[in-house]
Amino acid sequence: MTFDERLAYPPILEPPQADEHRGGPASYYDFPFSEWITLNDMMEYLAEHKWGKYGVHLKDIFKGLARWGDKEGTSVEYDTKKVIYYGVRVLRMVAGVDRTRDYLYHILDDPQFKS
Repeated sequence: MTFDERLAYPPILEPPQADEHRGGPASYYDFPFSEWITLNDMMEYLAEHKWGKYGVHLKDIFKGLARWGDKEGTSVEYDTKKVIYYGVRVLRMVAGVDRTRDYLYHILDDPQFKS
């Protein structure tokens, strides 16, 4: 694997198979949008039909993205940190503590994040 490939697919991620992604429409984008009135409606649907046990953290990511600096007393930086924090919580559930820590260190060692 080349250096660029290692950056694109750090140890915790695996590269997609060539025939998996075609870039066109996919059924996983089909949701009952007409049945939802609020973001809570959408999150409840996703928690029940897609997110499962990860919903406890994915809802907070969703909320941070939806309000994106609009909540009084917060900022875009605050919401960005919230998205990262809860994303790491999900990753910890999926990959475990050691692989999550390895991934975070890998990101910190990426040239684009060094000053």
